[in-house]
Amino acid sequence: MILVGTDAIMRHLGGELDIEWEDNLSISGGHFVTVEQVENARRNIERFSWAAEERDTAVVHADRWLSLSDEYLWGMVTGQMIGRSTDASILKGCPSCKDTGVQGGGRFKTDVVGDPWKITCSSCGVNLPTNDFGAFYDSGKGEDSYFDPARADRRLLFNTDHPDPDDPLHQFCVDDGFGWTDDEGESFKLVGFYGHYGIWSEIGRAVKAFKEAFLLTGDESYAAKAGLMLARIADVYPAMDWSFWAGKGFYNSDGLSGRGRIYGRIWEPALLKIFTECYDAVRDLWNDEDPLFEFLREKQNTYDLHPQDTVEALCAHFEDHVLREAVNAIVVGDIHHNEPGDQTTMAILAIALDADDTDEWLDWIFQPGYLMGKEPVGGHIPQLFAGEIDRDGVGSEAAPGYSLGWLRPPLGMKALEVLLSSRKEYTRNSVRDFARYEKMFLAPIRLTAQGKFVPSIGDSGSTGSPGLGGITVDHCMGGLERYGDPVYAQMVYHLLDGDLAGLRGTIYSLEPEAVRDRILEIVEREGPLRLGTEVMTGYGLALLRDGEGDFERTLWLYYGRNTSHGHTDRLNLGLYGFGLDLLPDLGYPEHARVWPTRNGWSNHTVSHNTVMVDRSNQKGTYSGKVDYVGMSDNVQAIRVSSPDVYPQCSEYNRSSALIRVSAEDFYVVDLFGVEGGKSHHFLFHAAEGDVATQGLDLKPQNEGTYAGKEVAFGEFYDGEVEDYEGSGFQYLYDVRRCAHPDDQVAVDWTVKDTWKLLPESKVLDRPEMTDIHLRWNLLSPPGEVSLCHGDPPKNKGNNPRRLTYGVIENHNTESSFLSMIEAYRSKRIVEEISELEVSGGGGARAVQVILIGGRKDTIVFGDGQNRVVDERLVFDGLFGVFSEGDDGSGWATLVGGSVLATGGQGVSSGVPTWWGTITGFSDG
Repeated sequence: MILVGTDAIMRHLGGELDIEWEDNLSISGGHFVTVEQVENARRNIERFSWAAEERDTAVVHADRWLSLSDEYLWGMVTGQMIGRSTDASILKGCPSCKDTGVQGGGRFKTDVVGDPWKITCSSCGVNLPTNDFGAFYDSGKGEDSYFDPARADRRLLFNTDHPDPDDPLHQFCVDDGFGWTDDEGESFKLVGFYGHYGIWSEIGRAVKAFKEAFLLTGDESYAAKAGLMLARIADVYPAMDWSFWAGKGFYNSDGLSGRGRIYGRIWEPALLKIFTECYDAVRDLWNDEDPLFEFLREKQNTYDLHPQDTVEALCAHFEDHVLREAVNAIVVGDIHHNEPGDQTTMAILAIALDADDTDEWLDWIFQPGYLMGKEPVGGHIPQLFAGEIDRDGVGSEAAPGYSLGWLRPPLGMKALEVLLSSRKEYTRNSVRDFARYEKMFLAPIRLTAQGKFVPSIGDSGSTGSPGLGGITVDHCMGGLERYGDPVYAQMVYHLLDGDLAGLRGTIYSLEPEAVRDRILEIVEREGPLRLGTEVMTGYGLALLRDGEGDFERTLWLYYGRNTSHGHTDRLNLGLYGFGLDLLPDLGYPEHARVWPTRNGWSNHTVSHNTVMVDRSNQKGTYSGKVDYVGMSDNVQAIRVSSPDVYPQCSEYNRSSALIRVSAEDFYVVDLFGVEGGKSHHFLFHAAEGDVATQGLDLKPQNEGTYAGKEVAFGEFYDGEVEDYEGSGFQYLYDVRRCAHPDDQVAVDWTVKDTWKLLPESKVLDRPEMTDIHLRWNLLSPPGEVSLCHGDPPKNKGNNPRRLTYGVIENHNTESSFLSMIEAYRSKRIVEEISELEVSGGGGARAVQVILIGGRKDTIVFGDGQNRVVDERLVFDGLFGVFSEGDDGSGWATLVGGSVLATGGQGVSSGVPTWWGTITGFSDG
C-alpha cells in the first residue's frame, strides 16, 4: 500500500531543517499501531500543521541515532557485566564538590554520544569517573564480544589527570565498574549510574525514536537501525541478571527484592514495552536483502552468536531471547511491576509473539494466583477487581501517586484493555467486564481539590506542591469515550483553561479535531467543573468541599490504608484554601526504602496531623470506619473511628467540620478523641511561614530534640531504623515548651507561597510571603504545649526548608483535643471563641464562635445522649451547629439526632437515624 507524499528524509543543514519529500516509501503497522492508524497518521500529516510538526520532531529525535554508524549502535548495547544503578550514591552527593543536590536520585548528566563513559556533576561540572573507563572496557572484551572485568587491563585504572602513582589524587574517583569508595567507606557507583542512564535509558530512547520515525515516515532506514539494536539486545538479554548487581550494593527499582533483569524488577517492564512495541512495528519491513542482515551475519560469524542473518532468524532470535525470556521472568517473579504492570507486560509480550500459545498467556492474566514475593501462578485480574481495587476505583497502595497509576499509561488497566482489544480473535476475557473499571476513571477526578491539588497522601507529591495525580486530557477523553459522564468533558475544559484550540485526538485518529465540538457542547449544557463533597469509603478519604473559584476550599480527612506506599497517618487532616495547601502532608520521602528519615519521620505518625498513642507508631491496618457524615448548605461534617491502629485503645476518632461564613470565608472545628493507652500526643503542623502565638509562655529547650535534651537529632534512641516503632520525636528540633498553657491557646502561621501559586506577594520585600493566615485555636489543652521544627524531605526540589509543628502532650488514659481552625486573609473574621458547658458529662464538647458582624455559632460534638448546652440549647445528636444572626435570623444543622433547639427555635427530626440491611453486592 502506498501513500503519495507522506514521507520525509530530514537532515540538519546549516542549522536548519532541509526537507525532501519522497513518494513510494513503505507503510506498515502491527498489533499495537495498525495499518489503518498509520494511514490516518500519514493523512493527518498532510492535513494538519501540528501533525507535520509531530512527524518532524520524531525525525529529529531519530536522526540523532540514525547518523551513528552501525558499529557504534551495536556497541552501545552492553552486557551483564556493566552494572545499572539509579543512584551514584545514597548518602552523599558529588564526591568532588560535595554538593548534596546530586545526592541519590539528584541527577548527574550523561551524554552517550558526546562524552561516553562519563557522568557530569550538574553542580561543579566534573566528569566522573576520572579513569579512562572506555579503554578499560575495550581491554576487557573477549572473543564472545562481551566485557569481562576479570580480563580487563587494570593498569588503566588511574586518574588520567593525575597519572603519577605518588599523587594523592591518583586513585580519586577511579571506578572499575564496581564503584569507587571514599575514605569514609561510602561507595559511589559512577559507572553503574552511567550504565543505567547513559546506556540503557538511551538505548530505550533510540529504539523508541526509530519506531516513531518509521511509523510517521515509512523510511525503512529507521526500521533497519531498529532491527540492528533489537538484535544486539536479544544477544545480551538472556544473561542480564540484576540480582548480581543488587548483591554488589547497587541500587535500582527492585522493591528491596534484589531481583530483576536489566533493571530492578519494577522498572524492567518499561524497557520491555519499548523494545516489544518497536519490534511489532518494524519487523514486517525487514527483508533478507537488507544490508542490515549482512552486518548481522558478520557479527554472528565473528562472535559465534545466535542465528540472526535472515528475517526469520532475527525474529526467532528476538522472540526467543527477549519476549519469551521476559514471559518466563514474569512467571518466576524476576519481573514484578506495580499492579497491573505484570499483566499488561504479559499482554504486550504475548500479543507481539502472535504464536500458538498467545491466547494461553492472555488467559493467564485472568487466572487466580499471586505475584508479590512468590512464584506466580496467574495474573489474578478478577481478584484485583474484587479486592485490591476498592469500590472507589483506587488501587491498594494507599498513595495516590501509586494507586491511581493502576489505570494510567504506560502499564495500567487502560493499556491492558486496549491491548486485549487489539487481538480481535481473543474474546474470552476483558477488563470492561468489571464494574470497578469505570470507577478507576472517575477516582482521580474525585480526589482533586481547587482544580490543582490531589492530597499528598503517603508516597505522593511534595510538601504543599500542586499536582493532579496524573490526570491528563487523554485520561479524561478515555473516560468520556467509554462512559459519557459529563465530568470528563468538564475536567478537560478545566485542564485547558477553556482554550480548546490545541485539543485533539492523537495523530493516529481518523478525525483528531472532532473532539472539540463535543467538549464545548457538554460544557455549554452542563456548566464548568464543580465538585461537591466526596466521602470515598472504599479508599478511605473524605473531601469536604465548599465555595467556588478563588474561594473554593476543601477540608480532607484520610482514614484509608497506612501500609504499602502509605504512611502511618490514620485520621490525618488536610486543608486547601485561598489557592494554597494550608495543612500540607510531607509527601514522597527522601528514599522509598529502609531509610532513617523515612522510617523515623516522613512516613511515621509523628510527622502527620493526627494523634500518637504511647509514644509509638500506628499499626498498619486497612481502614477506619465512618461514624457519620452530615451535609447542608452551610456545614460539611464527618466523624471517623479507627482504634485498630492502636490496639490498646477502645476509642480513637476524629470529628471535623467545614463551616461556611460567606462565599469567601469559612472556619473548621475539630475534635479528636482517644481512650486507651497511657500517653497521647496531638500533632499539628501548617504550611511554611512565620509563626506567632497567644496564650503560651514558651521556654526554649536549647539542647537535644523533643525526645529529650540528651537525644540528638536523628538518633534512634528507642528502636532500630528497620521496623522502627518508636516515637520519631528525635526528628523534632528547636524545641520550645509551655508546661502550663492558658485555657485558650492560638498558633498563627503567616503562610509563605512556597510553590509560587499566587499572582503576587502581599508582603513588601518578601516576595513569597502572603497575607494568608492559618490559625490553630486550642480550647482547654490538657497538657504541655510545644512548638518544634521538622524538615520535609530534602531532595524534592522546592520543598520548604522546615515546618513548624505544634505538639500537645497528655499523660492520661483519655483525651479530648478540641480545636478551631481559621484560614483568613489579612484580618480575622472571628471576634471570640469560647468553650461552652455541656450537661451530663461524657465526651460531649461544645464551642461558641462569635464572628465579626455579630453572628454567633454554637457547635456541639455529641454522643447521641440528651444534653443541654450553655443552659439553653437542647441537643441529643452526634453533631450540630446552631447559628444565630444579630438580626434574629438563623439556621441549624443536626446530624444523628432528633432535636437541636432553644426557645422554640431550631430543628427536629422524627427519625434521627436510618438503618438498613445490605441484600447484595457486586464482586468487582
